[in-house]
Amino acid sequence: MNQSFTNANFEKLFLLVKIVIVFSFLVLILRSFELSIIRGEHYLQRSENNRLRKITLLAPRGRIITQSGQVVVDNLAAYADKEGFVIEREKGLFKKAAGEEVASILVRRYHLGEATAHLTGYLGAVSEKELGKMRCAETEISYQLLGQVGRGGLEEQYDCLLEVSLESS
Repeated sequence: MNQSFTNANFEKLFLLVKIVIVFSFLVLILRSFELSIIRGEHYLQRSENNRLRKITLLAPRGRIITQSGQVVVDNLAAYADKEGFVIEREKGLFKKAAGEEVASILVRRYHLGEATAHLTGYLGAVSEKELGKMRCAETEISYQLLGQVGRGGLEEQYDCLLEVSLESS
């Protein structure tokens, strides 16, 4: 009698295990159907937006140095806030440490000041007329949106030598 009781319990336990396995596979099949057929378009759209994309990075412009080695123009690390305004380095570091959104940027530093602005020139934004045109034929650099171009003086004269375009994909 003990033997038959054990067999009956074993059969009930085996039936329960079979039901759990069948139910688990049924859940997996239904979930797979939901993800691929019912919500497939949603996940396809998400995957299309989750690809690598080509980003053009603006490289720092080169330095302008005299024949004797004196630096006339170079780059200075700075920060810009959300609105795009350049802020002091210390203030930028403080905001970054506080968790605020700031961007690391490079600004041109003219060592000889305003007195020689007519010689050194300045940087200006690329105009709509210049967009897409070939800027430097020998290096195949073209004008780009958000780019800067040398205006007047040495910045304009040696624009192709001072400008480099880095592409990352």
